[in-house]
Amino acid sequence: MLKTGLSALLVLTASAAVAQPAQTPPAAGAPAQQQQIVPPPAFMQTAEAFGQCVEGAIEQVPASATPEAGAAQALAGCATQKAAMETQFEAWVASDSFPAAGRDMARQQFRTQVGGAEAQIANAIRQQRAAPAAPATPSN
Repeated sequence: MLKTGLSALLVLTASAAVAQPAQTPPAAGAPAQQQQIVPPPAFMQTAEAFGQCVEGAIEQVPASATPEAGAAQALAGCATQKAAMETQFEAWVASDSFPAAGRDMARQQFRTQVGGAEAQIANAIRQQRAAPAAPATPSN
């Protein structure tokens, strides 16, 4: 569950950072609508690779390490994947396919989400440690 959950969380938070207001103003009295911008495959792949790296790193955190130290260690070990994700994000946001009016907001939201990764990872480590161990299966 941790693997699927953390990867999904990282991809979803990165994707959520780019939800932009619709480019045309709503009619008088109509509610504002959100235009969902779909991230390109290159960004999604790098976000997934970063999430998988972090998941693997979490599994390697020694029990003696604090969740915070484990999270910092995981991020340090996944710096290459994180940099690739950030590069792909920036390339996408700077492209003509991304609405120019939403670029600054998307960049700020992405920085906020990525900046909160260490706390999310520390929480994932806590949850992993708090989860009951799977019962051993008898061997026949």
